Amino acid sequence: MAVQVSKSGYFEIEYAGPYLGLDVQTPENLLDDHASPTTHNFMFRNKELRSRPVFKLEFPAPDNKNPPLGAASFQDVNQVWHTVLMTASAAWQLAGNNQAPNVNPWTYLGGPNLAAGNPVATQVFANILYYTNGAPVLASWDGLSQIPTFANAGAPGATSIAAIAVADAPTVVPGSTGPLSIGAFYLSELNNQILLANVVVLDNATGVIFKFPQRLWWSANGIPTQWDPIANTSAGFNDFLDVPDVLTGLMTIGIQGYLFRPNGITQFTPTGRTLTPFQFDHLWASRHGIGNILNWSIAQYGASGFFASTEQIYKMSVNSFSPIGGGARDAIYADIAAASGNPVASFLPNLGLGYNYPMYTISIPLGTFTRHYQYADEDNNWAPWDTVGQLITGRAETVWTGQLPSFGIPGVFPPSVSVAGSGMSGGAGGGSSAGSGGGSGGGHQLL
Repeated sequence: MAVQVSKSGYFEIEYAGPYLGLDVQTPENLLDDHASPTTHNFMFRNKELRSRPVFKLEFPAPDNKNPPLGAASFQDVNQVWHTVLMTASAAWQLAGNNQAPNVNPWTYLGGPNLAAGNPVATQVFANILYYTNGAPVLASWDGLSQIPTFANAGAPGATSIAAIAVADAPTVVPGSTGPLSIGAFYLSELNNQILLANVVVLDNATGVIFKFPQRLWWSANGIPTQWDPIANTSAGFNDFLDVPDVLTGLMTIGIQGYLFRPNGITQFTPTGRTLTPFQFDHLWASRHGIGNILNWSIAQYGASGFFASTEQIYKMSVNSFSPIGGGARDAIYADIAAASGNPVASFLPNLGLGYNYPMYTISIPLGTFTRHYQYADEDNNWAPWDTVGQLITGRAETVWTGQLPSFGIPGVFPPSVSVAGSGMSGGAGGGSSAGSGGGSGGGHQLL
């Protein structure tokens, strides 16, 4: 567009949406008028340019020594909602309504020790919450018992729900004595079977830890406490020894499952057979190819999944892979290369009650702050946000707080008043929690 300069030297340029967001890859003299070579703490939504939501303290962290590693909400068999937050030392439950001011709302549940520094993977199955994070333990909590369960009645002495008894241990894992405790980095469910990927096994008798980074292990059909293929033939595992790298993530879309490696993706499908419940097909198993290089960059919403490969960020469905990095890709990967901690990703459908803003987020710790690259799924653009003093240590999640938000002036966002907020984030060294916007039906986002 032509620029009119006044005699005083003053000029202005007006831009109108839709905005293309961040673009660091196009020379600035060729940059589209709707794109920006740099932007921070703005959002591009519905053809409007807005400031990002305010992040504020909502709840103190439950553990000052161990930062939060993840959270999840679920309904127990009595249809009561529970929100659970995990640290490396224990699980905690968030109090519901009538939370007292200036009082820590987290109730200590206990449970097993987890791997420090790894975001937690969770899965709800049959009204029970299961979780693991790279330690040799799979734990569960039903919302009714006093503490999470991490022992297996079928394998006395094992310190995980996923376990193998002494009698079968040497056959299932050669060289072991048993009982065996099984955990993993990644957790999911398909075909009424719990799935563990990138498996870690502890031999409780000797203390030896066996690592199987190329292994997918599944429970018996409909029996999430049975993992012994000798005791139940629908339980079992598969080692992908024909590929040159390790498993870095797991996703299920519809009746399909996808196993990710840095250089490849393997699709698996239920067969309906007991002995071989899944059929595995490599989409590609080469030394170099599209895969997932960031252990916790995988996020999913409905039929869409997102992940970061070596050269691009992709959105995938059952039938397609679409690159979405656009002009922001180089900025994202430059910050990933400089990360001071684990980058994690999530997908949140909204930022508050009635404020839908579906976005895939990659959160990258950078020393004293976290940079969040927000991909607006509807508008196909990127906008980076910075949270100073906050180091993200777990995936962002929408969770139940038992509180409804109180909004300020209609049409103004962020709301001027928020009860119980709509978000938290684990701070540096297990620091404080921070929130943004308002919740939906008592829900909020946990960062």
